[in-house]
Amino acid sequence: MIAADPGFGRGALRGIRVLDLSRFIAGPFCAMLLGDMGADVVKIEGPGGEPGRWTGPTYDGESIYTSWFNRNKRAMTLDMRGAPGLGVLRELIASADVLVENFRPGTLAKMGLTAEVLDDLNPALVVVSVSGFGQSGPRRDQVAFDSIAQALSGLMWATGTDGTGPHMVGTFVADHVTGLYAALGALTALYEKQRSGIGQSVDVALLDATFSIMGVAVPALAATGESMARVGNRDQMVSPSGLFEAADGHAYISAGNDIMFGRLVTATGIEALRDPGFRTLSGRLRRSAELEELVQRWTASRTLEELGAVFGAAGIPFGPVATIADAMADPQIRHRDMVSRTVAEDGTRFVVPGHVARLSRSTAATRLPPPKLGEHNEPVLAEWTGASAERIASLTAEGAFGEARTGTAVEVAE
Repeated sequence: MIAADPGFGRGALRGIRVLDLSRFIAGPFCAMLLGDMGADVVKIEGPGGEPGRWTGPTYDGESIYTSWFNRNKRAMTLDMRGAPGLGVLRELIASADVLVENFRPGTLAKMGLTAEVLDDLNPALVVVSVSGFGQSGPRRDQVAFDSIAQALSGLMWATGTDGTGPHMVGTFVADHVTGLYAALGALTALYEKQRSGIGQSVDVALLDATFSIMGVAVPALAATGESMARVGNRDQMVSPSGLFEAADGHAYISAGNDIMFGRLVTATGIEALRDPGFRTLSGRLRRSAELEELVQRWTASRTLEELGAVFGAAGIPFGPVATIADAMADPQIRHRDMVSRTVAEDGTRFVVPGHVARLSRSTAATRLPPPKLGEHNEPVLAEWTGASAERIASLTAEGAFGEARTGTAVEVAE
């Protein structure tokens, strides 16, 4: 067991205490972002750990999920099925600024933590509730994961081509965008609390968050009565803009507006592109298949390096399709410190994506490695509640922290 890192709390959210009761991705990602900005985030788990601790892939016996979503957190175990553990949880809530949870709606109330009880314990508390469908509505009690949100939001339908049919996006986009909205909601509520001194609830749903990023497709359907076509890798709005094959790979080229198209004509020297029918965007969209076939013939005989030189000199947006390994080695990503390393107390090294938001005076930082299960039971309880060593020993004997069991996830009944 280790104390807080000496650099703890130097970020913009220093002094803010966050109690993280969440599991899986969206909630832990929200709490991690707050921790990156300096908040004191305490991860609360059952004695067996949250399910993410036993989810592959693993490295040196540790879940890579844990290494990513739980940096900059300290960890406590609580047996929330019993009175001693629930009593400790109430004490922690009384000392917290933010509570992040992603149980099914109504679970906190079943634990005796109704909105009224939480208000009595801490009227300034910001409660961030992340769920599949929100705290109200006809789907409120249904279970959802990222894939379900992608399916119901229209995102899965819009991804792919008519030939492939609907496709999932290649990462947990619904979970991550929900976590971002949840962090934004927490920060907004904290800012408002500075004025009023009163906390509030923040209700964030996977379906809402994923539907929101459908963007222009929603008002377009409402205005025209027609759904935007499923176009695979092509841009919906402009042409030529899409995925093109080179002699040694693929690249995305976007030269759809009039200025970029003019540069493309000059840079490639493709005489057929001078056809008057291609001069306007509407004309290019009507003949997009023909237009992009002309560009494809030209790119197919050139390497990615050659294409990069041509389009780079012309100021045309161009990007080779990178593997994940390629992206990790990209000099721009390296320069921006987006390939970050965290080192646990036992020397285990994890490589994770770095910090995106860069503040000039109080930027994000990795201050604490992913914690071991229950690693900070004693220091957190002492700091947050003022508990003495004797009381902590008594709570341990009473089973407040549970009897640690590895390999089995123990969750609050929902």
